[in-house]
Amino acid sequence: MRPCFPLDWYEEIGTNGGQGMFPGLAGEGRYIRHDGVSDFIQREFEKVLGTGIPKEDIFHWVYGALHSPRYRAAFEADLKKQLPRLPLPEDRPAYERVLRIGRELARLHLHYEEVEPWPLAEVVTPGTRTSWRVEKLCFGKKGKEEDRSVIVVNPTLRLEGIPEEGYGYVVNGRSAIVWIMDRYQVRRDAESGIVNDPNQWGEEHGNPRYIVELIGRVVRVSMESVRLIAQIDGEAASACAGGPDSAPSVRVLSGEEVAEALRFVRFLPLYSLKAACGRFGDGEAVEPEGWVEVEGARPDRRMFAVRAAGRSMEPLIRDGDFCVMRAGVEGSREGRIVLAQHRGVADPESGGAYSIKRYRSEKRATSDGSWRHERIVLEPLNRDFDAIEIGEEDADGVRIVAERVEGVRVVGGG
Repeated sequence: MRPCFPLDWYEEIGTNGGQGMFPGLAGEGRYIRHDGVSDFIQREFEKVLGTGIPKEDIFHWVYGALHSPRYRAAFEADLKKQLPRLPLPEDRPAYERVLRIGRELARLHLHYEEVEPWPLAEVVTPGTRTSWRVEKLCFGKKGKEEDRSVIVVNPTLRLEGIPEEGYGYVVNGRSAIVWIMDRYQVRRDAESGIVNDPNQWGEEHGNPRYIVELIGRVVRVSMESVRLIAQIDGEAASACAGGPDSAPSVRVLSGEEVAEALRFVRFLPLYSLKAACGRFGDGEAVEPEGWVEVEGARPDRRMFAVRAAGRSMEPLIRDGDFCVMRAGVEGSREGRIVLAQHRGVADPESGGAYSIKRYRSEKRATSDGSWRHERIVLEPLNRDFDAIEIGEEDADGVRIVAERVEGVRVVGGG
């Protein structure tokens, strides 16, 4: 049985000698509320931080501190055997930082069903009628390998565009995304024959899309949690957080400093967005700005690095992040994060013709049996920014140069 540390706890009146044993405590109906944070620990906090520290703030500070990567790494062995013990905050700025993050994490984790779902691409199998029913969720396949960017809902529907970074938010030893996949499936008890069908809740409430929307919401919560947790120790660099606040430290080496045998093995070429579109889109002979070290899966010769500019793809890609891209996009581009060149249509954020965005499109069949784009939308992930919408007349001016690669990262660069 896991221990529970609530903000408040309630005792039924009369179960332990009656209300008279707890003078000064306000009864709510047939129950008496008790503070989960003791007067003792409140006084200890105030010795360090000064008076006027609310108990609810201490509770949220603890929630944030328990997510600290530095704390969890330092006391990993102890946390497996005994209840956590937290040091008091060092000073007011450190306390305020952890308190703010703890509050945001608590809000996310309590109200996960109210957040905006992460914009996953819902890809329907051609020739089928879309169904939202789930029997058992599973990952997609890329050749013989498991593709964690894709969740197969059922034979008619799959969700694409799950960021690898989202799997970094772990609950009780498992990724929250994997936890949802495991729990939301139809199960039959072998002895009783009772069927546990998670689809029924959505059907009863008039929302058969409930599980699909829940997956998007859990991805959103996971991505936001990873971003916030990376800031707790005052170190903002993480798998999906970078930019000016995190001051990524990336060494850009010249071609002379990188041996030929290490190119596209440990190092990838770095281009500006414009140069990358010229090199991989138009086939121009463009020299890279330099070479950067990468880690993760083994890269290949179609990969290169760029440095993102702007906030339109937050929280996945932040201003200044180094992103690994792969030229020559294969298969459907729907829902993928791509580097696009759009002649004649400016990016509303930068004013330029080169963008990293999520790709969406609508197509129509033509009389000769082929198809044309009716509309292409290059979507930001940050809702403060507008999408780039391109109509049929300008669709031929859009070139998808490369797609973002998950699993290969620039060392120190987000």
